Amino acid sequence: NLSETCRKLVGNLSETELSDRQYAICEIIKENPYTTAEAMSVSLKVSARTIERDLSALQKLGVIRRVLQ
Repeated sequence: NLSETCRKLVGNLSETELSDRQYAICEIIKENPYTTAEAMSVSLKVSARTIERDLSALQKLGVIRRVLQ
């Protein structure tokens, strides 16, 4: 349920507080690692720039990493 304010994400960090949208982005990426910011923006009903800012924040936290192909 994404109605909670923050979620606990277990990974390299012992506990990281994420916004609902950031948690949703992580779930989308888990389902499809090749998704685009544009596709996520449509799904989450926010601008692509908002998604890009969230992706940047998630990268800085070490929650996700970009892999170039």
